[in-house]
Amino acid sequence: MEMEISADEFGADPPDDEYLECVWFRDNQTDYTFALSRYADEAQDDGKIDVLVRDQIHTATDNLLIVLRPTKIEAAFDDETAANLHGLRRIIVHFGASHDEYERIRSILSHIFRDLSGLSEIPANIG
Repeated sequence: MEMEISADEFGADPPDDEYLECVWFRDNQTDYTFALSRYADEAQDDGKIDVLVRDQIHTATDNLLIVLRPTKIEAAFDDETAANLHGLRRIIVHFGASHDEYERIRSILSHIFRDLSGLSEIPANIG
């Protein structure tokens, strides 16, 4: 299954009191949320990224592909992760971020993926 949403709310949150870093997107019209989070504190970190969809379904994985663009983020999940996300194999999220908001999203995602492969960025001037 594939999902495509347009986020009218989004954010990139540095570690909170529980040391979680999070990038999240919400489409209020469909009531759909997509979020990626991970512990910033190495003592609590298990090396996996928590993926949340539909505002309540989540799983932890160290095997996902993320492509970030200035107006869109795409995520693809392996079979095990997709099964845990009720069959979701791919999500595309459109969003409208300012330059500063985009840089914050990029920065937090880079730290979430700090020792994992799977994150790539396509700058605005390329496709």
